[in-house]
Amino acid sequence: RVRVGSGMAMGVFASRDISAGEILCTIPKETCLTVKTSSISEILQGEGLDGQLGLIVAVLHEWSLGASSKWHEYLAALPSREYLPFFWRGDELKLLKGIGLIERADEDMADLRDDFEDVVLPLARKNNATFRVEYITLKNFKRAASWVSSRAFQVDPKDGDGMIPLGDLFNHKLALVESSEIPEDGWGEAESGSHGESSTDVNDSYAQNQHREDYWYQLRRGEVVSSALGLQAHSKRMEIEFSSQVESDAIQIVASSNITKGNEIHNFYGPWSNDELVYRYGFCLEEKNPFDTVKVRKELFLDAAIELFGYDRAYDGSLFMREHTNLLHHQHVDHVLFEILPCGYVNPELLSAMQLMLDPDNSTREHSLQSFQSASMPHMVHIKDTKWFSVGTRAILLHIIEKCVMGFVKVKGVTSISLIMSEVNGMATEESVSKRAAILLRKSQMKIFSDAIGALKESPLQDIKRGKTDSISESYYHHPVFETPSLKKARSFDERIANLSKAVASPSLGK
Repeated sequence: RVRVGSGMAMGVFASRDISAGEILCTIPKETCLTVKTSSISEILQGEGLDGQLGLIVAVLHEWSLGASSKWHEYLAALPSREYLPFFWRGDELKLLKGIGLIERADEDMADLRDDFEDVVLPLARKNNATFRVEYITLKNFKRAASWVSSRAFQVDPKDGDGMIPLGDLFNHKLALVESSEIPEDGWGEAESGSHGESSTDVNDSYAQNQHREDYWYQLRRGEVVSSALGLQAHSKRMEIEFSSQVESDAIQIVASSNITKGNEIHNFYGPWSNDELVYRYGFCLEEKNPFDTVKVRKELFLDAAIELFGYDRAYDGSLFMREHTNLLHHQHVDHVLFEILPCGYVNPELLSAMQLMLDPDNSTREHSLQSFQSASMPHMVHIKDTKWFSVGTRAILLHIIEKCVMGFVKVKGVTSISLIMSEVNGMATEESVSKRAAILLRKSQMKIFSDAIGALKESPLQDIKRGKTDSISESYYHHPVFETPSLKKARSFDERIANLSKAVASPSLGK
């Protein structure tokens, strides 16, 4: 049974008790809207538009046909647009300050405008006998893009991504999937439960393999964090799975656990962090999310390095990383992230970058790089782990967190998240949904900062700043990082930690 669930979203509810293994529905692939099934498939494939952009154009065209399209009833039932961050207004975007989504929303808008002006509009004018050119506007293109971004997922590897009627009605719910149940190359021919992920070219095997590897990697990290958060896999099982093989002419949705009559039936879109959920779908989880993360912008990382070590040394460190690693390469921005994770963990990429920046010259950087490459680094490293974290890298991390938090909490014109939450709770408007998502995201990011600050407070760096050396060597006590101009002028370690703890605990967002 389909009805309104939480917020503005429709949901699927069990009209009777359902047992694991039951087939809930079978969706013929010919009813899925893809590049290949659309009425302009020959035009799109002739132009080489068989990826996400091609699907957006296909959806836009079918929507413009109205009742003439075989997908008219399906498209007419969709919301006028999915209210994703690139649609948000200024006062809503303001709540994302310091998270990095404002920049991504701006980039999305610029990319959409370029795609529309350079590809879509010329294509429609060239084929004006087929396209209803008066409907091919930037506003309508953005509408179709929002549907594809939040609703499309893989039909099968041959047909690529598509809009799947009924299949996209299942809302997301956190699930813990043991990575041991999934091969490192992914789910096989079709990623069960992967909702919304698209590659630029669905025929690009490298892109698909990279996505599978990233997916498995996120699941492995989620297992570690889930344990630290006290989450049990048996209580967070997937409720449904999508079964789709290339040779099959239909998609089956199968119950993967028992579902009680009256309960909503959920999909698991994937191991997404809260900022990715807001970016891709416009909502944020209120419960603990073991896949959550704070992404440290690389510009902020480099600014912190310049403040700590001066321009010349920071330049040398960044040049070494660009020449010998992909840590700072812009073309790898989607796959190499600097992340602070829940429960006091960081990802190995951030740790590696901090160590290479900490090293005083290229010879020591080469030694560090060889050590990282020869050792089997874990998928995530705890701040208190003395095998991987040095006092110097902890000092850099403290400075990075200070920069993140200070930029994060000061939102001009907004003073209380509690006041905003009291205004939007129970409401079902675009503005209320976006503000609720933004505030829940801010709270989840603050919790990650709080965990990291707590780990730093309990780490060996605390002993050094208090003058204790019982567990740390004298060489660390005289570490060059403490001789940098920034830290020489800095407040005491205890004061810095206390101020940060107060900042992340306060409901105030700034003045």
